[in-house]
Amino acid sequence: MGVEKLCTAIGASDPQALLFTLGLSCLPNWRSFFSEVMGAAPDGARLCIMDVYSEKLTFGARLLNWIGAGDCRRPVWKELERQAYVFERQEFRPFKVLDVSVVVAGGTKLAGKALR
Repeated sequence: MGVEKLCTAIGASDPQALLFTLGLSCLPNWRSFFSEVMGAAPDGARLCIMDVYSEKLTFGARLLNWIGAGDCRRPVWKELERQAYVFERQEFRPFKVLDVSVVVAGGTKLAGKALR
């Protein structure tokens, strides 16, 4: 499904929340994809992201990048932080052997919210 079809579906269903799970780190155009989806979300919608993250290209990061065909060094929550109100972020280390974190972030879209 292309981003245009997704944004059309979002506009038609008027969801109260959108969840991105383990996908933004795999999209080459993740920033523009996220911005388009956030633009299509209704005012007041809660957007949440759960994805993997590693500052360094460790063995575990390389392994996850290979498995997911992505790049877990991308700070995929940054666009949400920049565009949302009431932003929250937590980082978990469930797979210490991989030396990679799981980041969970959320924010609310406000009416007329200017980008920071």
